[in-house]
Amino acid sequence: MADPSFNLKTGADSEIYLSPVVTTQGTDFGKVRTHVGLQEYPKLTRCTGSSIKGTQESIESNELRKGRTKSAPRKGAASSEGSLDIELSPETYDSIFEAVFRNTWKRWTSDTASEINLDGSTYAAGYFGTKCRGASGDVGTFGPRKLLNTDNIGTGDALGLIQVPSGSVVDELTCGTTDIKFDMLRKFGGVDGEDIYQRFKRMALNTFTLSVAVNAIVTGSFTFMGDNDPKMMDETAIKAEFGSDSTNFEDGSTTGTTYIDNLPKKSTSTDQFTAREGFMYINGTNIEFANSLDFSLNNGLEKKFAIFVPTAIAKTPLTLDITGTIKTYLISQNSDKLFNNAIDDTDNEILWCFQDKDEDPNYLYVFQIFTSKFTDHDATINGSDTLDVSFPYQSFAERAVRCFRITLPKASSVTATVSSNTYTGLDITPNVDVAAADVTGLTAVVTLDGVSVTMGTMSVDTTSGSSTYGHILYTFSSAISKTSAEQTLAIKVTLNGDSISSTVAIPASAST
Repeated sequence: MADPSFNLKTGADSEIYLSPVVTTQGTDFGKVRTHVGLQEYPKLTRCTGSSIKGTQESIESNELRKGRTKSAPRKGAASSEGSLDIELSPETYDSIFEAVFRNTWKRWTSDTASEINLDGSTYAAGYFGTKCRGASGDVGTFGPRKLLNTDNIGTGDALGLIQVPSGSVVDELTCGTTDIKFDMLRKFGGVDGEDIYQRFKRMALNTFTLSVAVNAIVTGSFTFMGDNDPKMMDETAIKAEFGSDSTNFEDGSTTGTTYIDNLPKKSTSTDQFTAREGFMYINGTNIEFANSLDFSLNNGLEKKFAIFVPTAIAKTPLTLDITGTIKTYLISQNSDKLFNNAIDDTDNEILWCFQDKDEDPNYLYVFQIFTSKFTDHDATINGSDTLDVSFPYQSFAERAVRCFRITLPKASSVTATVSSNTYTGLDITPNVDVAAADVTGLTAVVTLDGVSVTMGTMSVDTTSGSSTYGHILYTFSSAISKTSAEQTLAIKVTLNGDSISSTVAIPASAST
């Protein structure tokens, strides 16, 4: 017999793709979504490891049988669960954030319209509620403070808390009750024609954890719960699983074949956040003596099963639990105040920020835990090393936690728009949802065979469901028609100091 030889799968060749599914009851319920606003799916995730797996309950019989033997076990309910371990980076996990917060990112202009403003208070444009006050007498007292500092103008509460480049926009994510689930596809590849797949259905987000340590990348994990215990399938079987027609896709055009054939080759190419860039405040005081921060958001999902149904029918969220631990060095007039807050049962606001670079950051996340208590205070000496103090915390009350996403809009791609064989303008895709007011500084330099093209009007497509929804549309003053010879359109688009270029070959009129 010949020696066997196999192409073994490795961890380096395993990939995980996510696509949201329709969760509202109706004719589209359960269908896979390929577009949500600017976002296109499936997305190739970035992770440091995963424990996603299907499970099948085993039911044992108590029947007494001859010879002290047991009855064969029977198959019970199927489900899936596990974690995706990550290094936190900009943009990459924004849609997963929505699922774990059970809400969607919304453009923020002030706390007046924020979902956390349960008191109905009025805030000036650009102001949010916080204990991080600017006036010395107000520090530690909850009230309005300007969020962004783009020009270093103003004093006290009128000076923005977070310094960012001019033009940055803010989106807010708060805890809600929106049901967001994903279709998860695992691909074990490495050799053409030998890929193996697993499809996990209706995966809900249960927990989100973060860990920040000195001189380290910010790490975390997401835990999922799903409905099924999927089989391993080859390429033919997985295409059949998604369907030979578009029945299983919301857009009405994607098929199982096109879905698998067009899986993205690369994930979001952004740098990880580290513990070097950012800051933390507790009760309005800048904490510069902490050495670790842990955070956990737990939806308390519980799988529900029904008789005569082989898979889980629901993942029901129970109590929302916000917990974590802050560890600091023991320093006079600093950590001792936090220690006494724990003893005095003081209500604490904890606010921290991750940013992609020290100066002029392009991307920031700001987490704000409104009301929390330190549930313990441990300053036990356990050796000769520097003394650490641990402050486990737990949030409570209706306003638990929110996240600000602060982004500097950039143009991520540009193409020419074509109508009836004439070239009418530019279709510019931004890196984040923008409004017309966010792109007033956008410039486009276009030449046709070296001759400048005059630009017309610019707008943001706000038509929901449009193929260019959320895109920036910039028209030419006069449409460009095909001629008897091929023409070259050179494009350079600049937004907030960042430029992208593209060259479009306009075929000759006789070309097909």
